[in-house]
Amino acid sequence: MKRLFLISNFLMVTLFAHAVASVTLAWNASTDPIVVGYNIYYGSVTGVYTNEVNCGNATNFTISGLVSGVTYHFVATTYSSGGLESPFSSECVYTVPNPVPPPAAPTNLRKALATIVRRFMIIHG
Repeated sequence: MKRLFLISNFLMVTLFAHAVASVTLAWNASTDPIVVGYNIYYGSVTGVYTNEVNCGNATNFTISGLVSGVTYHFVATTYSSGGLESPFSSECVYTVPNPVPPPAAPTNLRKALATIVRRFMIIHG
């Protein structure tokens, strides 16, 4: 039985964070002629992959719906048309950044604006 070639360069995954809590994974194509596609497995605990995505024969895939502040662990496999699947690749880890809230106006600016408004009201009554 022929073994599938494992994606050896999955550690070189390129991660691109998007504002909508998604990540794009990219990998080098397998050179094994029987490989017809790739699966990505991921979850929030190392070694426990609760999600599976079939990427077809694409060498990149965007996973959406990730939760800000959560760390995700990703592995990949290759598969053949006969249903053979390789072992997991090395794991890649990505933490979705928390959104940065807009800065609050400085307190002294609020006081200054309140003073200006009061003076305006006194003058223009």
